[in-house]
Amino acid sequence: MGLDWIVENKPCDGDEKEFKKLLKQLRKLNEDDPGNEEIEEIENKLNEISFTPQDTISDFNEDELEELDDVMVGGSFLTSSLDFRGKDITFSQLIDEELKDEAYEDHTPKECIQYANKLELSLSVHNKDNLSEEQKEDYDNIDRGIKWLKFWGTNGHGFHAWS
Repeated sequence: MGLDWIVENKPCDGDEKEFKKLLKQLRKLNEDDPGNEEIEEIENKLNEISFTPQDTISDFNEDELEELDDVMVGGSFLTSSLDFRGKDITFSQLIDEELKDEAYEDHTPKECIQYANKLELSLSVHNKDNLSEEQKEDYDNIDRGIKWLKFWGTNGHGFHAWS
């Protein structure tokens, strides 16, 4: 099964409660009744009271964008950093099953940072120099995931785990 983490919008100041309520409704409808006509209406309401990831990035100057290379997965930052191949985390032999399972859950911005910290702690027990080539690739994938999670979480965006 594939897994991608898709950056979600963040609420405008003062709209946090409404945003959270609408997002919860949207997720429930998408899970229980994906063809429901209310989905588009809720998505439109969410878009009216939120900022897109592109809005967040557009506020950065050129120097700040250059510093974000660590978040980039491939291609240019503006296109490739909006999602992350979460499957790379779930296939790793360097983390426990609980952390792999958590990769399949949607995360709020705060949860993104908490998850990044858990992944970072899990990696800290490994000396990269002593790992096999395959394990080093896993290590690097998890490290990129940690940077991605921290970047978006710190900038007020959560993610949807799409599988």
